[in-house]
Amino acid sequence: MHALKILTRQLKNSFLTKLLLILTCIASMNALHAKYPREILIDSPLYVGGGGFFHNFNIILGYLDLYERYPNISITIDMRDEGLYYEPSKGSNWWSYYFDILHYPNRLNSVKRPILKRIGDHEKGSIGNAAHYYLSRKYAKGLIDKYIKVKQEILDEVESFYQRNLKDKVVVGIHYRGTDKHLEACHVDYDMLTAALTKELRALGDVDFVIFLATDEPSVVERLSASYPNRLVYTDAERMQEPVHYASNKCYQKGRDALVDMLLLAKSKIIIRTNSNLGAVSCYYNPDMKIVNLNYMNDRLYNGAIKNGKLNELNKKP
Repeated sequence: MHALKILTRQLKNSFLTKLLLILTCIASMNALHAKYPREILIDSPLYVGGGGFFHNFNIILGYLDLYERYPNISITIDMRDEGLYYEPSKGSNWWSYYFDILHYPNRLNSVKRPILKRIGDHEKGSIGNAAHYYLSRKYAKGLIDKYIKVKQEILDEVESFYQRNLKDKVVVGIHYRGTDKHLEACHVDYDMLTAALTKELRALGDVDFVIFLATDEPSVVERLSASYPNRLVYTDAERMQEPVHYASNKCYQKGRDALVDMLLLAKSKIIIRTNSNLGAVSCYYNPDMKIVNLNYMNDRLYNGAIKNGKLNELNKKP
């Protein structure tokens, strides 16, 4: 019996020794990985024609979150003659049409050549969705201010519109994403939109307000213009019955229109919004803006999302 106890103790000690050795090796490998430079190449997704403008924005924002936390990572953004916004006359990398920074170097001060990692479509989609679903607005705002720089000519266009139409007024923003969005979120009818708008305007009281509308639906522009003829403003962005980002052949301009609309929405005191990447990014740009959500992801997407983390206020159902 005594011999059996000794053998059992030896086996147990042997197992613990091996386990400790394995854990030590894993810790050493993680430390080595953290110190070794890794280059992440973000190019255009191949799904759904390259993805919408702000889905791509959220992909990049998601990787900038990793970049912020891991000093061994460097990032290069190169859309490589692909995507819905690629226009040959303006260059091969459509991200460079709108933003100044294309490369983020690692912070290791290492002379070692980085290990190149080209991101697959599944990972891009997951990272982009995670940025949309889970990032807090204040944290996302910090990343944007630190790492994403919009071209000055676009900022000038936004400022010019603001000075002419929005300055010194309480801005109530509306983002109504229609056309094909019903595939991802429940449809919002016009009466639901106007009911939410009426409620928010009543709560504002006697103030000088203006309604800024961003939408891909021509009928929404027409109906709100009839109801608020002296209060409604909007850009001359292209709108049609089909999804603009797929149907329009004005590749550069449709991206610029979307970016300008998003930046103007971010000037709002209140945003009444349907679920979308564009509206989400406008809320990241202005984390103090009040949000009125008109709808949410469909049940399939929502049930999948809540399994992987705590949803932010853009997506969490009341």
